[in-house]
Amino acid sequence: MISEANTAEAMDRKVKTYLAHGCIEVWVVYPKTRCVWVFQEGHAEEFRRVLRCTLVDGLQIDLDGVFPSAQSRTS
Repeated sequence: MISEANTAEAMDRKVKTYLAHGCIEVWVVYPKTRCVWVFQEGHAEEFRRVLRCTLVDGLQIDLDGVFPSAQSRTS
């Protein structure tokens, strides 16, 4: 999960390290922009509505249910 303390360079290093050490898929969650980037070796994809996982056949995550709505963030 991205926080204000994370730099783009640090996250890039972490993703590359995880993949180099055998992770098949790395998810980077951006709560402020309500999206998830999914990284695999040689491939990255951004998801904003429904995250589809290739590792678990049929797994789909509705991101509107994961991230708080703009209204609930201001109340």
